[in-house]
Amino acid sequence: MMQPVAGSAGTSSTVKRKKQQKQKKVQKQVQKFGKPERRDWYVGFKLEELPRTHGDFKYIDEKMHSSIVAHDNHIKFSSYEILKVFKVLNSNMYECYQKRRAEMNQEIMKESKSSGYVEEMRLWHGSPQAEKICQIGFNLQPSNPNGMFGKGIYFAEHSSKSNQYSWGVNGGCPTHRDQSCYKCTRQMLLCKVALGRKYLTPQLITNAPPQIDTVVARPETINVGLRYPEYVIYNQDQAYPGYLVHYRILPEVCKDCTNTQPVMKAKQIQLATQPQPAPKVAIPAQASSALDGCTIC
Repeated sequence: MMQPVAGSAGTSSTVKRKKQQKQKKVQKQVQKFGKPERRDWYVGFKLEELPRTHGDFKYIDEKMHSSIVAHDNHIKFSSYEILKVFKVLNSNMYECYQKRRAEMNQEIMKESKSSGYVEEMRLWHGSPQAEKICQIGFNLQPSNPNGMFGKGIYFAEHSSKSNQYSWGVNGGCPTHRDQSCYKCTRQMLLCKVALGRKYLTPQLITNAPPQIDTVVARPETINVGLRYPEYVIYNQDQAYPGYLVHYRILPEVCKDCTNTQPVMKAKQIQLATQPQPAPKVAIPAQASSALDGCTIC
């Protein structure tokens, strides 16, 4: 029989300790990024663009860059160019999220007869419909029923994992039809996700087990080629898109050429140095020496 992850409900002492840890984490973020500006809640829907000096902008920038990891695909990049960050203000969606979180709290209290602590995480979600999600919320209907863990909404700890889905599943940018396009603007969401009762799955599943809010898949517990953690929810009100990010990916840096020479540019230089029909193309001395011993270009 499938059982929830041990300790998901928690005890009063555990709840107190987690609250203290959260307060310390917030204090560290305030010291590093500055205190976020407080604004009155907006009734309706609004995307509020943040200035680059805003504490939340700096937080998003660092969180995106610090969660880039290597992937087994042809989308090779080393960094992001953060173009814009929007704070999502959607009162109707936030009320639905708070209502669902309160329901989860009651369900946990009823089952465990203890504190109904509902764990929350900030997780990434990539989608070509990111801006639409900010307006009307997540929707389970278009979710792929043949996904690794069924018809759910998928989130990731690593921004580079969610970046793979910024053009959809196996999709490309609308202009160049290129999944690894470096020119077109992508969109990603940083969401607040109420995890509630978690189940750490050891296998592929099609639905969440009974009395489970979130399915968690980790590479160390499941042998299906998964390299990084995934979180799957099956109730669309269980997540709130707090921030919308407009960005571009930047090509890898060729370490053997120069510290600032992108792979794309290095490949262009390499093509220029190959034998060409007359008239001959002069080979810049700097370019030819830069390519000596290069293992990437």
